[in-house]
Amino acid sequence: MEIWDIVAPVYKTFVSSDKQGYAHVQTFIRTFVSPSMRVLELGCGPGNMTERIASACGTVVATDASERMIRQAQKSVQIDNVSFEVANAHNLPYPDGSFDAVVASNMFHVVEDPEQILTEAARVLRPGGSIIATSFITGTKRAQIMKQGLKVVNGKDHEFWDLTGFVNLFRDNGWTVHAGRRFSSIFPIAGVVATKTSVNAQRPSAIQ
Repeated sequence: MEIWDIVAPVYKTFVSSDKQGYAHVQTFIRTFVSPSMRVLELGCGPGNMTERIASACGTVVATDASERMIRQAQKSVQIDNVSFEVANAHNLPYPDGSFDAVVASNMFHVVEDPEQILTEAARVLRPGGSIIATSFITGTKRAQIMKQGLKVVNGKDHEFWDLTGFVNLFRDNGWTVHAGRRFSSIFPIAGVVATKTSVNAQRPSAIQ
């Protein structure tokens, strides 16, 4: 059984303890979505962020590879414009150009082959659509403790980036980055907004 299936019943309570971090991520994502958008959320877990951003979106298809996480999300988040589905972010079961935006909240630091996830995100986005992604990053002793803890729990040494490294993950895979920011929280978090084209070039380009 995957670790995410095991921790699904208690995961929402655990991650909700970082109220400051989740508030920053929520505000960041809501800034770049709108009620006209069909949004795909990757790695939704038990629906913590889904619940916070749904009112800013037209519809949200929230996905996770863990069936138990999806079951937890369906129990705790019942919103008319949200549907939860089991889906592998490396091989999404959606047609090309199906979504206006892809949201990936705090998942890139725990996945293998993030480049393939970016490839799939680009495929399912309409032309000019954006990915809005956040991830825990390096830079503090707590971040290093988290990295080591994830390695013990998950049995894998996943990559943690600093802000520049997280931004470059997107740039190096053919994305135009319109915003890159670091947020203060219990563990430092970076946020990136990027597109595969320059259609949304009016968005802020500062890396903060």
